[in-house]
Amino acid sequence: MEGQTFHLSPVKRRQFLKGGLLFAGQFLLDSLDPFKTSASSHSSRVVIVQSDSIRAGGLKIHKQIVREMLETAMQNLFPGSPGKTVWKTLFSPKDVVAVKLNCLAGKGLSPHPELVEAIVAGLKSAGIPERHIILFDRLNEDLKRAGFKINRRPPGVICLGNDSAGYDPELIVYRSIGSLMSRVLTNYATAIINVPVLKDHGIVGFSGGMKNFFGVIHNPNKYHLNVGDPYVPDLSSYPLIKNKLRLII
Repeated sequence: MEGQTFHLSPVKRRQFLKGGLLFAGQFLLDSLDPFKTSASSHSSRVVIVQSDSIRAGGLKIHKQIVREMLETAMQNLFPGSPGKTVWKTLFSPKDVVAVKLNCLAGKGLSPHPELVEAIVAGLKSAGIPERHIILFDRLNEDLKRAGFKINRRPPGVICLGNDSAGYDPELIVYRSIGSLMSRVLTNYATAIINVPVLKDHGIVGFSGGMKNFFGVIHNPNKYHLNVGDPYVPDLSSYPLIKNKLRLII
């Protein structure tokens, strides 16, 4: 695996969407400044990494290549941070990091466990203990069908659905949103990594990072009217989500 060359280049939105459909070995990382809480005019940094060698047969992918791709992307996202310190640019050992997956479609159309393992390794390199890393999604069953093992408590990385974590009983009313939110975000997480999938939703249309947060509320079916407008951006801009979001992969 040593000496593997990955392709990195700035692309326009249309080019990315085309590449996202054609290339399996691709990651989008969008850095969001955790210390800015108001609207900003600056553009977010985006890095795309591609490899023709990532497939290991069937639905499997090469773990080591995935890890090298992710590290390459992170180092290009933060060019001033050398090697193993790059994750420390975004995360502190005191953080509790919630990794929001999207596993509704099952294996092959959900985040690969190999990619998530690479993310966990990156967080651990920043000094974050496994017990402070929470992999979560809508339901335990969704996670299991995508190849993840449920682990509700330490030791090890926590992995569970909202049906185990529960929802905070306080109703959140924000713009067009009125929902209960996962206790993973309200009670535990200090930082969020968003790991969505690119797909065409039958009602809302393009589904990516913002719509992935429908999986943190108890009533997402309520917000599919009018192709999700304004519900998708309203939920994503809710301060508890927006101010904790550090990275989109």
